[in-house]
Amino acid sequence: MCKPEKATVDQVCEVAAQIKSGRINRWNLQAFILDPDSVLRSQIYEVVVDYDQPLAKMIEACKLDWVNEDITEEHFPIQGNGHKKVKLELYQFDKTITGDQALKRLDEAGYRPATIEELLVFGKKYPDKQRQFPIIALASSWCNPGGHLYVPSLYGDAAGRYLSLSWPGLDFDPHYRFLVVGK
Repeated sequence: MCKPEKATVDQVCEVAAQIKSGRINRWNLQAFILDPDSVLRSQIYEVVVDYDQPLAKMIEACKLDWVNEDITEEHFPIQGNGHKKVKLELYQFDKTITGDQALKRLDEAGYRPATIEELLVFGKKYPDKQRQFPIIALASSWCNPGGHLYVPSLYGDAAGRYLSLSWPGLDFDPHYRFLVVGK
């Protein structure tokens, strides 16, 4: 058996930069330290988004148990056309954060937030992820008649899977995940 190579200074600096950006948080760093083999090597979720499909069909394909009635094509028009392969990631912050703070930190870390189309395709392909934690798509939003901005989110429990709206002014604790795409 080969002896593993030692970490380089550049690799250690990259880890420090990822910690500073919030990409590596104290929980996944501690999990790696305790059991390096238990940490997934890749957390990229490949999906194909069909932008020619109506929003209602995308929602139906997810086989959700409940959908917020304000998630409609009128409020969330499809942005794009054709089929596009997308590599998604679930981004977790190590502290409570607002939607605006998350957008800023995601941008600094080299990510853009996912759209509702990407969220729905993710929910269809990986249906049990939303039972583990709420998943937010910050790139799609709707302003209700009262002037409040909302973003789509997937969440669930043992009883079912749900597509809801979250207020990005809310404080998202570290249990939430943000669906993102690398720039």
